Amino acid sequence: MTPAALGLVLAAALVHATWNFLAKRVQGGAEFTWLFSVVSTALYAPVTAAILIFQKPPFGPAQLAGLGVTVLLELFYILILQRAYRAADLSVVYPIARGTAPVVATAGAVVLFGERPGPVGLAGAGLIVVGLLLVAGNPRLRWQPAAWRGVAYALAVGLTIGAYTLWDKYLVTDLGLSPLVLNWAVTFGFSLLLLPAALGRRGLVGLTWRKRRAETLLMGLCFPLSYIHPGPHGPHLCPRKLHRPRPGGERPFRDRYRGPFS
Repeated sequence: MTPAALGLVLAAALVHATWNFLAKRVQGGAEFTWLFSVVSTALYAPVTAAILIFQKPPFGPAQLAGLGVTVLLELFYILILQRAYRAADLSVVYPIARGTAPVVATAGAVVLFGERPGPVGLAGAGLIVVGLLLVAGNPRLRWQPAAWRGVAYALAVGLTIGAYTLWDKYLVTDLGLSPLVLNWAVTFGFSLLLLPAALGRRGLVGLTWRKRRAETLLMGLCFPLSYIHPGPHGPHLCPRKLHRPRPGGERPFRDRYRGPFS
């Protein structure tokens, strides 16, 4: 890995931790999710439109149906994540959720896609499991039933992350869906699905916007950005999304994709 690539991965990790911190700080629900989704949809609409117009990536019924599944999975993820942050500390929820996800994704990649991780990959997964046990075995949690609810929510979050990681891998690698379009569609889907809840809680939505405007704007910027970074061949998804070569030796889609301004 080149220094530039390592820097981009670390920057993406920082952005990801930032929006998780914001979610913990706000401790919102559907109203906050709707607000930052609307912001995010508006911010990234021009780039998404440019990709659809100039690059014309595959986008038919199969991709649309696949996006529907992704939106539902990630909506469950973001809502249950915020519930976890209301129940337990960031220092408990974040490592458990983000640690469970790669273990689930790795196991799923082996079972569903026939991938065979090497000794280093298996050792890494083992270290993650040890870390999870250390966090979940924190003596402080033994006397905090509410914190254990947070652990349960965090495990549910990790399982959901693993599920949508595997699904998004299929969408990007096998259906050729643009990663940028995928991420934009997620927040657009959030804004549509949560619109009835937002209309029913107009007062709470307005209050959240007035009191948490800065957090909402920053969340709208960081939520998709933490999963996308420019690579040598244009924008692609960060390591939360798995990729593999397609049958016949064809390069994975992330290596074939070219951004509109490459």
